[in-house]
Amino acid sequence: MKNIAASLLSVMCLSSLAFAQPLPEAARTMEGVKIVAPFHLSQDICSLSDAGVVVYTEGVTQASDSARGSQCWQANDSQVGIVRTACVTFVAGKGSRLVLDADAAGGEIRVQFRDERGRVIPAFAFADCAPVTTAGNRVEVGWLTASEKSDENAMKTGLVDLCRLDRQTVSVEFQLRNARLFGFAVEPGRELPLRLADGPHLFIDDYLVARSEGLIRVTNHPDRLPSPAISKDQSPMGKVVPGSLKYDPERKIFRMWHWMPGPNGIRSSLVYRESKDAVHWPGTGKVVMTFNGYGSAVLDDGPECSDPQRRYKHACFIFQPPPSSAMGMHVSFSPDGIDWTPYEGNPALPYYPIGDQRWTIGVGDIICPFWDPVRRRYGAIVKMMSASAKEFGMESRTTRPGLGGRLSGQTSSLDFVHWEQPWRIFTPDSADEGATEFYGGSVLARGDLLIAFPLILRDDLAAEAGGKIEGIGYTAIATSRDGRRWQRFREPFLDRASQPGAYDRAFAWVSGVTEANDKVYLSYVAYNQGHKTGDRQCGMATIARDRFVSREARGEKPGTLRTNLLSYAGRGPMQLWLNADASGGEIRVQVVDEKGVVIPGFSFDDCAPVAADSLHQQVTWKQPTSRLKGKSFRLEFSLRNARLYGFSFAKNT
Repeated sequence: MKNIAASLLSVMCLSSLAFAQPLPEAARTMEGVKIVAPFHLSQDICSLSDAGVVVYTEGVTQASDSARGSQCWQANDSQVGIVRTACVTFVAGKGSRLVLDADAAGGEIRVQFRDERGRVIPAFAFADCAPVTTAGNRVEVGWLTASEKSDENAMKTGLVDLCRLDRQTVSVEFQLRNARLFGFAVEPGRELPLRLADGPHLFIDDYLVARSEGLIRVTNHPDRLPSPAISKDQSPMGKVVPGSLKYDPERKIFRMWHWMPGPNGIRSSLVYRESKDAVHWPGTGKVVMTFNGYGSAVLDDGPECSDPQRRYKHACFIFQPPPSSAMGMHVSFSPDGIDWTPYEGNPALPYYPIGDQRWTIGVGDIICPFWDPVRRRYGAIVKMMSASAKEFGMESRTTRPGLGGRLSGQTSSLDFVHWEQPWRIFTPDSADEGATEFYGGSVLARGDLLIAFPLILRDDLAAEAGGKIEGIGYTAIATSRDGRRWQRFREPFLDRASQPGAYDRAFAWVSGVTEANDKVYLSYVAYNQGHKTGDRQCGMATIARDRFVSREARGEKPGTLRTNLLSYAGRGPMQLWLNADASGGEIRVQVVDEKGVVIPGFSFDDCAPVAADSLHQQVTWKQPTSRLKGKSFRLEFSLRNARLYGFSFAKNT
């Protein structure tokens, strides 16, 4: 029973299970459980005695099997016991099976699956499961079909194909009676193709990658302005904290809504500004809203929105100490981004005071809303807090003693008014150094991928070597393929400045993201001294479209990347376009079938080499790409002294 500790970079490997963080609906049964970093397991049986695998038990005890030299969970004949795992991502193709390492001779074991919200998945409940009543190290689990359940003469085991659960997030729940359970595994069966639309399809994570040899993954960094885009001198209150950023293609201007301290004791003002180039933001801006809180952000649904009076949406945290029930996340609406009307049912999400048993599921004073175009819903990354300093073994310098640290959660909504209870998405783990905390993050959608920019806080460090500890902060990258679970990459994307005395020497926190002119523009919080001290100004940075992460072959020795099995689900003519820099070398692509055999006419030799630096370079072969429509295939990239960022099946997607 061998565990394979894992980098998140191999998350969709066909023969593995990726363990994710527990979700909030089950939080009441997981008090005191430390959330562990996701890891991977081999196709071998996963031991249920491994740390972090089991998150809830009832009516069972842990015992040793001297003959095996391993641990198990057991329940005696007088009661039914429950064992529940952390959330796992199944990679299950056609013919996939769930198998157990168990001894149920003289008793029984049943299995059911719960979705990421804690609900039992239809057809995979305990009542649907044919009881396991034998012993073995690979006992197959079956669920009864509807016809079998209605057959009074024979209740045959229907070995239900788990491909329905392919790439879904579930927790596995075992019901034991007079039985012992050692572990489980998924036999993945035949791989199912990933159905891809036009794109773009980026290589930030390893979702598309089946194999990579001779390539390195490189996080690329944006170019920043040498001086503040909006300085403290442009604020009547002497502080500017950038907020939401948007490019208006009709007017060809950039628009920003940012925070500054409000006048006469008011905590916050929402300030509106415009710029022709995102570099020069003249004047002091226009105050369009004041509120007693923090964490302000604005969304624009665009000119085609269903309700023009609510085209612009604002979310913030309102501070109203107990016994008031108004404290929490408040939302407002506007037809133009200037005149705002608060929602009469605020707060949309509550804050729970220290000492309340719901403390860890309430929202804090950072709110970062976004629109998810794939799942057609709103989301928000919000500030949450750990239960105590003991939960993650760290305590922040700037929170109340004993409370631990700041975390990031997420919530979602169909209407920007009714929101789900937040669940945790970014928490510290053993791979993080020191007192790592999280302060929210903006989100950018690209194709079927959501890219977040988590704000990392290290309040235990000084901006200058040997200086006073006032805290530092930088921005990282995280990705989500389902809109709920995130893969966080550790290396800084936008780091604080390396030059002593720079205006962003202490902090570089991305706050606003927008696209224009084949670039991504990022406004960011620039602090020069520390978290709670020094100047607060607005920085601006840019990076070429979709070039956040590259796969690189350096030198003349080629490197290769093979994708997982794909199929084209778009409606267009299906061409292949690369976002790549091969100006110093070349990239060739070949197409292979499910068995890895090159499809005639689509070999490396048939491919016209790509040898330029462009965001959209077409790949051509001796055969037209349209021949691949309706087929399952893999793309194989061969790189020589080149960088590959992603691909698409249509130009300029």
